[in-house]
Amino acid sequence: MIELTKPDFIAGDENKFVDFIKKIDKNDKVALVSHVADLDGVISAKIVNEILNPEIIRFADYHEINKNFALELKKQNSKIVIITDLMIRDVEFVKEIEKFAKLLIIDHHVFEIDFNSEKTLFFNSDGFCAAYLSYYLFSKIQNLEKYDWLVAAASVSDWTYKKNGSWMTAIYEKYKQNYISDIDGIKKSKIYDIVLYLSRAIVYFRAKENDVKTVFNKIECGKFGYISDLEKYAKIVAKEIKRILNNFEKEKIIFNDGFYYEFETNFPIKSIISTQLSEMYLNKTVIIASKKDNYLTLSARRQDGKVDTNKLMQKMIQGLSDASAGGHFKATGGYILFEDAEEFKKRLQNL
Repeated sequence: MIELTKPDFIAGDENKFVDFIKKIDKNDKVALVSHVADLDGVISAKIVNEILNPEIIRFADYHEINKNFALELKKQNSKIVIITDLMIRDVEFVKEIEKFAKLLIIDHHVFEIDFNSEKTLFFNSDGFCAAYLSYYLFSKIQNLEKYDWLVAAASVSDWTYKKNGSWMTAIYEKYKQNYISDIDGIKKSKIYDIVLYLSRAIVYFRAKENDVKTVFNKIECGKFGYISDLEKYAKIVAKEIKRILNNFEKEKIIFNDGFYYEFETNFPIKSIISTQLSEMYLNKTVIIASKKDNYLTLSARRQDGKVDTNKLMQKMIQGLSDASAGGHFKATGGYILFEDAEEFKKRLQNL
């Protein structure tokens, strides 16, 4: 197995992890909950599933992780709950889970609370995606080398491929790819093509059937680059992405040193759009918005690192009711009430 880069864990004890896994009884009902929105969440779930074979597998978004969700897991008699690639802000969720189950959280988002306790094991490390952290930790239990190319793809998908650069280089060489760590170099590899196809397939099944588990089931780790028939679904989403990008130049709003762009679509692709636009405008802050029910969902990107998008978005939503934002330095998501859209745009103009 190729030597793994050791993450600098901000939270979590590796020795306690091994003990946690080994103490899971075969009769304990295991529930796995992972992020519904992207490849990192799906691959994280694949890693956990390989080791623990959970009876319950759920894909959820950040706002769904609350006390009610915890009570649902209780009704299903869950004794072990694993959460991957999900930023948890609702403390009541963790408190409720701890009443009936042991909890393992593996995440990489900026966090406000260290949830480590007698019943909860919380891991977090900046600069590594959740799939890589899961791969690193669960490799202490079992050889997971067959997943290495999918973990590399998840690292590319989340733009977290520099701190584990030596491992990424070795994986690329293993599959006869050329690892160049800048954006243009990354986009020239087959692994980047895999990222595009799988990410777009996730979008398709979220929108059409609300069933990311279909993608989860179709992904197979045995053969490098094999993605079943997911490419045909990815192409449908690619066509919609092209339409929206073509409209960007006509409809974008310029603010300070960035762009704000609002659009409508039946697919949950704002994150993909914001990422692609940020690649086109590396020295600009790109904020993308799309209406969903009574909310305006937001996605911010800044590739050159000169603006902390997490701090910017927190500032932009300050004081707005029923609003939230969170993520990373270069990439942040969030939402506001649709009725506050004009106020949000006014704040951008006044930066």
